[in-house]
This record gives sequence, structure tokens and C-alpha cells, in this order.
Amino acid sequence: MLVNDTIAAIATPLGEGGLAVIRLSGPQALVVADRSFIPVGKASSKASAASTHTIHYGRIERQGRVVDEVLMAVLRAPRTYTREDVVEISWPRRPAAGQAGPRHRIGEWRAPGPAR
Repeated sequence: MLVNDTIAAIATPLGEGGLAVIRLSGPQALVVADRSFIPVGKASSKASAASTHTIHYGRIERQGRVVDEVLMAVLRAPRTYTREDVVEISWPRRPAAGQAGPRHRIGEWRAPGPAR
């Protein structure tokens, strides 16, 4: 991994719990989040248009179909622990689906450019 890579990772443990969280971190975190997050309501916005340290309600879509409703936190550099842009997407864990939603999406959340 290069120092300036954008990473996406499940930030919650597997197993029982009320939420699953995916954390995007790095220079392309906002762009990557914009590709899947659809804001709902006039107070929500895309990650790239959001102010720092804000939370937005919306949904994750894949191929035009709603995957789930989520909350997205936007934290802009340099006011983060890593001093990089960070987006955290919180998703309800549904007993029938387990963590299929976040795990399914993680492979699609990568920065534009060639896969490594």
C-alpha cells in the first residue's frame, strides 16, 4: 500500500451488533463515497459537497436498486485522526442479511484508476 492510497475497510467486528460501519480514508474517500451514496432530503448532500464533521441520511444504491438506508459521516482533512479525508457509512445490521450489505459493497468502493 502506498502512503497516499485511499482505503475502504469494514470498521466493525463480525457477529452480533446493531450497526455495521465501513470507513473510507484517503485522498479519494469523498469521490468513492459519491459513487454509491444517494442523499435523501434537503439537509443531506453528497460527500464531496458536505461540510466537515457532518452526518447525512441517504441510501446506498447498486445498479439503480436501493441496497439499504444509511447514515454517512464526512470528516475532512486535516481535522481527522489520520489527517486525511474520512467517510464513515453506518448501516443497520439486519438478522437475515447479517453483514452481507457492507461486505458485498467493499470490493466496489475503490478509488478510480487501475486495480492493484
